[in-house]
Amino acid sequence: MPLHVVATTPRLSLVSKSTMRTYPFHIVFTLIVATLAACSATNPVAQEKATLFQGVKVTTACCESRSTALKSAQALTDFRGMFDPSTPHFDFGDGLAPFVVFAIDDAAKVIEIEAPAQSLPMIHGGDGVIRYLDAKLIFIDDNGLTVSGDVISEGQRSRVSASRALFKYVRVPSTARKVVVTTDPKKNREHHVSQVKQAPEGRLTSKSTTYFAFGGIIPDGHKSASYGPVAVRVLPNE
Repeated sequence: MPLHVVATTPRLSLVSKSTMRTYPFHIVFTLIVATLAACSATNPVAQEKATLFQGVKVTTACCESRSTALKSAQALTDFRGMFDPSTPHFDFGDGLAPFVVFAIDDAAKVIEIEAPAQSLPMIHGGDGVIRYLDAKLIFIDDNGLTVSGDVISEGQRSRVSASRALFKYVRVPSTARKVVVTTDPKKNREHHVSQVKQAPEGRLTSKSTTYFAFGGIIPDGHKSASYGPVAVRVLPNE
C-alpha cells in the first residue's frame, strides 16, 4: 500500500510553560499590539508627536485678511522655530496652515530652508518613517502681490545619519519685499523617495552652483508634514 504524506500549514503559537497551553498567532499579535498601544498611551511626548503627524486641525485663522497677516513681518536673520497648532494660521491659497512672515531687502538673493528630520518609532504608536516639514515660500512685493521665486535645488542632505534634514534653496525675486514661510496642508503624509546626499564641504553662498554633493547614500523614503521644526536664512553674497 503506498504511503501518503499529508501537508499541513504550520501554526505559530505561544506556549505558556506553567499551563502548557498553546495560543494561536492572532492572539499573540493582539497581545503585541496591545502592549505597543499601552506604551504610546503612557508617553506624552509620543502622543503629542503622533497628533502633530495627523496634520492641521486648527479651524480658525489668526487674521481677518491677508494684509493683516502680512503686517506681522519680522526681519529675516537666522530663524529657527517650530510649526505647531499654537503657530498663527492663515489660508494663503492652499488651505489653513501655520505661517511666519519675514521682511527682506535688495541684498537677499537666495533663501535656504532647512527642515530637520522627525520620526516616531512603532513602539510609540508611529510608523518609523522620517518626516520633514513641507515648507513653502510665498514672496510678496511692495503692492502686496505675490511674485514667484525659482526653486534652485531641493533634497535630503546629511553629514551623519543623525543630522539628516530636507533642504530647499529658492532664488529671491528682485521685487520681493516680504516672504511667507508656510505649508500646504493637503500634502501632509505625502510620500516621497529621494537620495540622501552628503553636504558640500565648501561654504554655500548666493552664487554657489552646487548645493548638494554628488556622492550620497541609497535612496530613502520620507513623508511631508504640516508641523515640525524649520530653519530659514538668507545665504551670504559673494
